[in-house]
Amino acid sequence: MTTPRRLAESGFYHVVLKGNAGQLIFEGDSDRLRFISFLEKTKERYPLRVHAWCLMSNHVHLLVEDAERCLAQSMDLLAGNYAKYFNRRTGRTGAVFSRSFWSEPIEDESYLLSTMNYIHNNPQAAGICSADAYRWSSYRAYALGSQHSRVTDTSLLLGMLGGTEGFKEFSENHPSQAVPFFGSKLRNHLNDDEAFAIARGLVGKHALDNVKGYAPQDRRPIIQKLLRSGLTSRHVQRLTGLSSSQIQSAKTDSH
Repeated sequence: MTTPRRLAESGFYHVVLKGNAGQLIFEGDSDRLRFISFLEKTKERYPLRVHAWCLMSNHVHLLVEDAERCLAQSMDLLAGNYAKYFNRRTGRTGAVFSRSFWSEPIEDESYLLSTMNYIHNNPQAAGICSADAYRWSSYRAYALGSQHSRVTDTSLLLGMLGGTEGFKEFSENHPSQAVPFFGSKLRNHLNDDEAFAIARGLVGKHALDNVKGYAPQDRRPIIQKLLRSGLTSRHVQRLTGLSSSQIQSAKTDSH
């Protein structure tokens, strides 16, 4: 049974398109350029704003604003167009991308900025190079203070950060704390450091340290947010010091 995709009240999402079975989706710069051209065409077809992006070898990160709720249609168009091109060029057959794209709603400004930072820092996390040296992301559009391409809408986040200098300061001094995408089979294998980085990015260190003393009605949304991110109840129990019964109560109480 397929889990329904969670909709963001804000309209903002962190989206990941993954290569089928982890396969490469880019074999060279010409492929990346073609993907960007398809992303531009997708934006022409649908009212989708792309605030950040990064092309890795076997997956793509996008930070998008979907005010008209056209995310599914736009991602289907983007993935479909690129898959046809890629298979035609390489002579391959079959799926290029995983069956369904991954998306995570973003409901507050802190998480929005953290997600941008996480996306830009993917190359560094993968041991490729620093964010500012990587060609295939929106980092340079922000660092230059202008549209690096017709793809990136930098105005909103640059406005929040106070321009290019604010962006550079934020990028250098704030760790990447956005939730990385991971399949259900990997969730149980996150170590405590990885789980802590995810949880801290979602709710902040202060909430993690103090949630045990919160009233149940104040504790509930924090626990639910952590569990929705893909962290297990056991992760949340270790990170917060809450009992399994307290976590289960918050998990099942929708009132």
